[in-house]
Amino acid sequence: MGKIIGENLMKNKGAIVTFEKKDNRVKDSIGSSRIRGRWLWENWSEVEEYQIGEKYSFLIFQKAYWMSYAMEFKGIKVFDLCDPDHIDRRPVVEMMELCDACTFSTQALCDYYSKLTTKPCYYVPDRLDLSEHEKRGEHKGKAKSVVWFGYSHNMDIEKTLPHLERNNLKLTIISDNQVPVYGEKQPMFIKYSYPKVHKDIAKFDMVILPEYDMNDPRQRYKSDNKDVTCWALGVPVVKVPEDIDKFMSADERNKAVAGWRDKIKKEYDIKLSVEQLKEIIQNVKQTKK
Repeated sequence: MGKIIGENLMKNKGAIVTFEKKDNRVKDSIGSSRIRGRWLWENWSEVEEYQIGEKYSFLIFQKAYWMSYAMEFKGIKVFDLCDPDHIDRRPVVEMMELCDACTFSTQALCDYYSKLTTKPCYYVPDRLDLSEHEKRGEHKGKAKSVVWFGYSHNMDIEKTLPHLERNNLKLTIISDNQVPVYGEKQPMFIKYSYPKVHKDIAKFDMVILPEYDMNDPRQRYKSDNKDVTCWALGVPVVKVPEDIDKFMSADERNKAVAGWRDKIKKEYDIKLSVEQLKEIIQNVKQTKK
């Protein structure tokens, strides 16, 4: 099916309007625009980053609320969303109604917004360009270092601190800003920088990424892209404090990483998202006919 769809689209040209570009953000500063924008067009020969003046048969608006252009554009339009933007009073419903189909980064987002529109809604997971995720070498010896990474306002590692201290583990924070941590011993800080962040993460023995709070109106909709990034890089992910004790052993770390190896290739290759989007666009074309 994917091959047939690809052949049908060969004569068409599409583009992705990213949130990063539409909102004039610093290049490579928005993870979702890379995951659901650049990595797609770099692996999809018929698609490019949106260019003013070019003619396109279809557009994907990646969290981009360009409503005036969506009203004007006559080709196929897909609205892609990775956050519960209604919380920030963004015109989500209005943008969905201007498009032919909607895609979401989590099943939770898809389930929620599909109730607010008659347009077809699809779950397209966050996936990775595996060429940017070179796996680290084999883990050896007792763990010595851990890392947390992400936006500073999302940091939530307090519950793990006693486990780190008991195991004599050195903590590093990779983030946009340095945030003081409870206690006298402060972690090392590394300024977040893409694509350097992948090499930075791969240096550590484990990554602390606590389970999301499902009662939080934002966290309940978040994807697992950070977790998958770490597993793809060969670094175990700590979800609960007890995982720290488990992953002190190199054997346990290597075993956990090996368990994710096939899953990453089979479920999280960005090429799977390309095929999924091709099929969605083909479905819209058939419906329009």
